[in-house]
Amino acid sequence: MYTQSRWIATDAPLARCYDDCFFISDLTGWAINGAGQVSRTDDGARNWNPQETLPSYLRCIGMADENVGWIGCTSSRDLMYMMYMTTDGGVSWNPIPNLPRTYRSVTNADAGANICSLHVLGENCIFASGSNSPEFPALFQAWVEAQEDT
Repeated sequence: MYTQSRWIATDAPLARCYDDCFFISDLTGWAINGAGQVSRTDDGARNWNPQETLPSYLRCIGMADENVGWIGCTSSRDLMYMMYMTTDGGVSWNPIPNLPRTYRSVTNADAGANICSLHVLGENCIFASGSNSPEFPALFQAWVEAQEDT
């Protein structure tokens, strides 16, 4: 006999908006919200543990494995940083300072104004895109680790 499947509430901290979550297994995952909060679960979303609060509106998250991952932002108190990275499972998130940042106008930019979407294929291959406003370009960026010439 099967039990009826259903949606259940979790104990994730209340927030105005949760924009994204990412799970690397049926037990381990992260959720981010517009208040800059990053939370992690290791029991399939039954319990959520706050990890860090960042000074940004967090829009998207992607993880390569249980330790390495990225968060994209749509606004930041420090406009230099629109993406953060962790190498310790989300205990700490550090701003990525070397993103393309030249934005002159909608038709003359090498970077979007925001990062709204991430797709992580592995630690060395990450795609980011987005804009959160029709006034700004929605450009596509990629990080592909340089390979040694052979």
